[in-house]
Amino acid sequence: TVTVVVTNPPTTPDNGVADIPVLSSVTLTCEVDPPPSSGDVVTYQWSSTGCYTNNLFSQRSCFYDTTDTTQTVSTRTINGLQAYDNGNVTCTATINGTSSVTSSTLTIRASGVVLTGGVRGTNENGDAFTTNAITASNIISDYSVIRLTGSEAAGVVLFRCTTGQGPAVLSDRVASNAALGDVYFDDVAIPEVSCGSGHVIQPDGLASATFPGSLNIRLCAQLTPATEGVYTCTLMNSSMVDQSVRVGVYFNTRTAPLVTTSSPTVEVVHGLPRVLSCTSSGSPPDTFTWMKDGVPLTDNIVTSEDEHTTTTAQFTSQYSISIVGVDDSGVYTCTVTNPLGNGSTNITVNIAQPTASTPATVSTTEGDIVTITCTANGSPTPSVTWTRGDGSSLTDSRYVVTGNLTINNVVRGDSGVYTCVATNVVATVQSNVTITVMFTPAISPEVMDETQNEGDT
Repeated sequence: TVTVVVTNPPTTPDNGVADIPVLSSVTLTCEVDPPPSSGDVVTYQWSSTGCYTNNLFSQRSCFYDTTDTTQTVSTRTINGLQAYDNGNVTCTATINGTSSVTSSTLTIRASGVVLTGGVRGTNENGDAFTTNAITASNIISDYSVIRLTGSEAAGVVLFRCTTGQGPAVLSDRVASNAALGDVYFDDVAIPEVSCGSGHVIQPDGLASATFPGSLNIRLCAQLTPATEGVYTCTLMNSSMVDQSVRVGVYFNTRTAPLVTTSSPTVEVVHGLPRVLSCTSSGSPPDTFTWMKDGVPLTDNIVTSEDEHTTTTAQFTSQYSISIVGVDDSGVYTCTVTNPLGNGSTNITVNIAQPTASTPATVSTTEGDIVTITCTANGSPTPSVTWTRGDGSSLTDSRYVVTGNLTINNVVRGDSGVYTCVATNVVATVQSNVTITVMFTPAISPEVMDETQNEGDT
């Protein structure tokens, strides 16, 4: 058997049809299975129902109806697949000139709509220029961005979009001088001729009933802020399906956003309001979005307890929290997007924890009354408890806790470490104090030996 496969780009045919992105460099491979015996010579014959050979496309040679003699496999390459390559590709193999092997046919079809050749035109001096939009560094979201120099923007700007499968009923559209597709500027449809707005749409100069459709978009005059923006070219393919390509055209003085904040880390107080802000230096104007811990934030959230709102001016955005709660701690991300790119900055929000402070050491005397202070602050006001350093509770009635710790009738066993624990909804903190109990040493009376030796008086 003989098989024809698309080895680049890797493509899995659907019911014998290989859909390949328009303008792709395509490699087709024809192979005999099982492999020929050693010494066999296999002649491969290629043919196709596609590939125009008229003068319009003389810059590109067609490989079809050609013969290749080899032993193993035969390959053919299409450089820049376009709609006129659509068709059935057939490969027939003959072994040693006598034994024909069953032919194999694969239908290839260019798909999608692309920007052809970037943006081109003549600058203010009449010199031709071409700016390639299809580069990875220029891809913004779902469209390509082209920045024109002042000289280029002052001339005539033209770009062309091409569909991989050709518009439906193309001849009818051309005959009636109708547009081959639809063009939108910043999502607003542009009439076919609209020089009053600075745009004009023209059918391609090569367009005919036999040429699958392209569409030119020409700026009637030099580029202006009014004609900067995103152009969308939509062409209907032969299956009556709309396909689009988008390109943004701007002065090269425009920049992607650079986002900054004056406070990348902030400590906020529970129960009080707080405003987070970020600023962008991007041009043209920007769109701001906020996230918290990677989750998008709604512009306006109102609950029974507090309110979260977003206020945005041209180059500044603020995210306001009316009453800071425990759940408001985290990492907030301000992201700014304009037609030339995006940027972001993070603001880490920490909620102030309560504090507890005690003396490091306290000395007292056995039998006295001693009070150890614990100063606890926070919002909301923390509750205070005391424990022994080993975590045991103070159950003896001599211990009185009122925020401070009072010990009545101090005994020697009260010596040791005590812990003041301050707790609120934000956190629990503690502070240790060491109590030393001093006491009067006891003196035991000396016991005299009353045994007298003989002769003593």
